[in-house]
Amino acid sequence: MIYGDHRLNSFTLEIRRNIQAEQVAAIKGATPLYRSIEEIDEMHRLAETVIHPKRAEKVIRNWPVSV
Repeated sequence: MIYGDHRLNSFTLEIRRNIQAEQVAAIKGATPLYRSIEEIDEMHRLAETVIHPKRAEKVIRNWPVSV
Protein backbone atom coordinates (compact mmCIF):
# COMPACT_ATOMS: atom_id res chain seq x y z
CA MET A 1 0.00 0.00 0.00
CA ILE A 2 1.27 3.41 -0.92
CA TYR A 3 0.68 6.12 1.66
CA GLY A 4 -1.10 9.27 0.58
CA ASP A 5 -3.87 7.55 -1.43
CA HIS A 6 -6.35 10.02 0.04
CA ARG A 7 -4.65 12.76 -1.98
CA LEU A 8 -5.14 11.04 -5.30
CA ASN A 9 -8.24 11.86 -7.24
CA SER A 10 -10.90 9.25 -7.91
CA PHE A 11 -9.85 8.75 -11.52
CA THR A 12 -6.29 7.88 -10.51
CA LEU A 13 -7.56 5.52 -7.82
CA GLU A 14 -9.85 3.79 -10.32
CA ILE A 15 -6.91 3.23 -12.65
CA ARG A 16 -4.92 1.78 -9.76
CA ARG A 17 -7.81 -0.56 -8.84
CA ASN A 18 -8.08 -1.74 -12.44
CA ILE A 19 -4.35 -2.45 -12.65
CA GLN A 20 -4.44 -4.34 -9.35
CA ALA A 21 -7.46 -6.35 -10.51
CA GLU A 22 -5.61 -7.28 -13.71
CA GLN A 23 -2.50 -8.28 -11.75
CA VAL A 24 -4.40 -10.45 -9.27
CA ALA A 25 -6.40 -12.05 -12.08
CA ALA A 26 -3.19 -12.82 -13.99
CA ILE A 27 -1.69 -14.50 -10.93
CA LYS A 28 -4.84 -16.60 -10.49
CA GLY A 29 -5.20 -17.33 -14.20
CA ALA A 30 -8.55 -15.55 -14.35
CA THR A 31 -10.09 -12.50 -15.99
CA PRO A 32 -11.50 -9.59 -13.98
CA LEU A 33 -15.16 -8.74 -14.49
CA TYR A 34 -16.01 -5.24 -15.65
CA ARG A 35 -19.30 -3.38 -15.80
CA SER A 36 -21.03 -3.23 -19.16
CA ILE A 37 -21.60 0.07 -20.93
CA GLU A 38 -25.31 -0.23 -20.12
CA GLU A 39 -24.58 -0.68 -16.40
CA ILE A 40 -22.24 2.31 -16.38
CA ASP A 41 -24.82 4.45 -18.20
CA GLU A 42 -27.44 3.47 -15.62
CA MET A 43 -25.10 4.37 -12.75
CA HIS A 44 -24.47 7.79 -14.27
CA ARG A 45 -28.17 8.31 -14.88
CA LEU A 46 -29.10 7.44 -11.27
CA ALA A 47 -26.12 9.07 -9.53
CA GLU A 48 -27.81 12.36 -8.61
CA THR A 49 -30.86 10.54 -7.27
CA VAL A 50 -28.70 8.36 -5.05
CA ILE A 51 -26.54 11.22 -3.81
CA HIS A 52 -29.37 13.75 -3.39
CA PRO A 53 -32.71 12.00 -2.89
CA LYS A 54 -35.78 14.26 -3.02
CA ARG A 55 -37.19 12.91 0.24
CA ALA A 56 -35.63 10.86 2.96
CA GLU A 57 -38.88 9.51 4.38
CA LYS A 58 -38.63 6.25 6.25
CA VAL A 59 -34.87 6.11 5.85
CA ILE A 60 -34.25 6.37 9.56
CA ARG A 61 -37.05 4.68 11.45
CA ASN A 62 -38.04 5.67 14.96
CA TRP A 63 -36.16 8.93 14.75
CA PRO A 64 -35.82 11.27 16.58
CA VAL A 65 -35.37 9.08 19.60
CA SER A 66 -36.21 10.51 23.00
CA VAL A 67 -33.37 10.06 25.45
